[in-house]
Amino acid sequence: MKKILVLIAALLLCGMLAAAEKKVTVEGFGAVVNGNVEMAKKDAIEDALRRALEMVMGASVSAETVVENYQLVSDKIISKVNGYIKNYNVLSSKEDQGVVTVKVEATVKESDLKNDLELLQTTLERMNYPKVVIMMAEQNVGMTVFSYWWGGSNVQSVQTDIGSAEQALTSALLEKNFRIVDRNSLASGAKVKPAFQVVDISNQDILELTKTLDADIVIAGKAMARSAGNIAGSQMISNQANVTMRAINLKDGKVLGSAASQAAMPHIDPVTGGTMAIDKAAKEASKKLVSDMVRSWTQALNNGEEYTLIVNNLADPVAMFKAEQAIRANKLVTGVMLQSFEGKTATFRVSFRGAANALAQALASGFKPVEISAKKIVIEPK
Repeated sequence: MKKILVLIAALLLCGMLAAAEKKVTVEGFGAVVNGNVEMAKKDAIEDALRRALEMVMGASVSAETVVENYQLVSDKIISKVNGYIKNYNVLSSKEDQGVVTVKVEATVKESDLKNDLELLQTTLERMNYPKVVIMMAEQNVGMTVFSYWWGGSNVQSVQTDIGSAEQALTSALLEKNFRIVDRNSLASGAKVKPAFQVVDISNQDILELTKTLDADIVIAGKAMARSAGNIAGSQMISNQANVTMRAINLKDGKVLGSAASQAAMPHIDPVTGGTMAIDKAAKEASKKLVSDMVRSWTQALNNGEEYTLIVNNLADPVAMFKAEQAIRANKLVTGVMLQSFEGKTATFRVSFRGAANALAQALASGFKPVEISAKKIVIEPK
């Protein structure tokens, strides 16, 4: 019996470890210097392993820097990259025109990487503890319409009291030292335009409605609870809640994150049970939303803004690799990830500390701009 229990425990542990790992296949490139092909192959393997981390995390990790606690720290990645890679196999290797290309299958210890890249107070401090306006509409068991403070004199606005979802979200934010903005100056029909007095208010209308408030972020969403009937064999009633929320940056309208959660709570009183279910679901959604927001700020603080960079008229993969190296060489570029290479066109996701036109200008020595917009730059070799 003891042996069986040990075996079961071992199988469960293996399952947990497997769930914390991810296997990916990537290519890496290394330049041949002074005819040293072996060194170029080694560099190509290291490049492939870095790309494996990028693929798993969706964040850039370079040979010079690594994001730890969402601060840039030097000389750390060299000792940590191999720590995140459980194992890898070189599937193929070839040398062409001074560039070694390898294809590698790597198993990344995903949980270790995420833990090392966890964040919170440091980023909030750097963001000066953002000011938040909460716009949560709520409908509990027994209610026929949503309650929401921006409803003003609209018939749907049955009350402007703080609901269970808003209370739970407020508590979660205050624990992390966010600052909650008093929205009472807007919570009246006289000041809220009829067009804004709707439950599913758009992001654009939110920006317009809150433009006079001293706030950085709006968190908007809905919470709804319903009774699912009596639990068999008892007087308890099953009450279920659904909560959704999204965070919007008031400076540029960008969605910083979104979250959704469900919860069930049995109770003899359906209204009380609905309130408890909403509270539970809102707390879970709040955790994810805060994590999303901080991660988004961290990427902006440490890695700059993210752009789609399209490079046309590239003759072959070697030309693509050299273009990537030229992009990486710029000191204001903090991350480069190849998304696709089809025909003669390579599409990169580039993190850059500056605006789109500044990125195009930074690459002007080797590339001429074809198109520049807020988040996309199209260039081609000169």
